Amino acid sequence: MAEDYTQLRLGLGDTNTREQPAEGDRFIHQRDLALLQRADLIVAEVTQPSLGVGYEVGRAVALNKRILCLFRRKSGRVLSAMIRGAADGYRFQVWDYEVGDVEVMLDRYFAANPPEQVASSLDPTT
Repeated sequence: MAEDYTQLRLGLGDTNTREQPAEGDRFIHQRDLALLQRADLIVAEVTQPSLGVGYEVGRAVALNKRILCLFRRKSGRVLSAMIRGAADGYRFQVWDYEVGDVEVMLDRYFAANPPEQVASSLDPTT
């Protein structure tokens, strides 16, 4: 079911690497903004504080994207009030999760939040 979406998953990579990507910072910024603009919704893992993920979530809010933030409560961390406080129950949701439950939770999220219907043609009668 999740395959039906164009998605940008945020915060799932290794944020501890110090190697510079071959493409360069500007390329990565532009590429990720293009992905944000194309995405139907955003799934962001927000347990580990990340300036980049926070920036991307903020941009997604500005683009009026649907956002699901996933937070591991048992991590011992405290989620930023700017993230948890942004939750409105529909467009911006924050779910606490356990590592083994992610697939089931995503299936539940996508079942409850089907993709918005987009006309396949400019002519609504076709």
